[in-house]
Amino acid sequence: MKSENIVNKRFVEVFNLLKKNKLIKNNTDFALKMGLTPQSFTEILKFRTNTSADLLQKLFINYPVNPGYIFLGKEPIIFFYENAQVNAQVNAQVSDTIELVVEKGEPSPVKCQACALKDSIIAAKEQVIAAQIQTISTQAAAIELLTGKSPSSGQKRKAG
Repeated sequence: MKSENIVNKRFVEVFNLLKKNKLIKNNTDFALKMGLTPQSFTEILKFRTNTSADLLQKLFINYPVNPGYIFLGKEPIIFFYENAQVNAQVNAQVSDTIELVVEKGEPSPVKCQACALKDSIIAAKEQVIAAQIQTISTQAAAIELLTGKSPSSGQKRKAG
């Protein structure tokens, strides 16, 4: 029975892209590195078997693959960095990494999904704060108009 779910399709797509970019020697080498027999890996490539969580975890640890792509279709598919040291850090810590720093100390050109979500939350909170500041300003003006006192000073406004 074929099992062509979206995670399997993306897994095979990622595998082919890794192979095309020479990050994988061959199917057998990849299968053994992932703890699979070449035959069971072939079953995954032919969509007869689903990928497991364990296999995906090994993929993310051993290769610079974006988990956001596998599960959500969010690009980039593969993280490419300027040097091998940063690639090694990505491979070792991909599940814990939010924003990577290249050797020069510059932020990585790749933003992960968590960073994008964090940025959108910050932007939304900034909008809420701006609206609250506007509301406070409007209410302060109304208090001053009604009472003749500045809300912050507590003193009457001098007429005239």
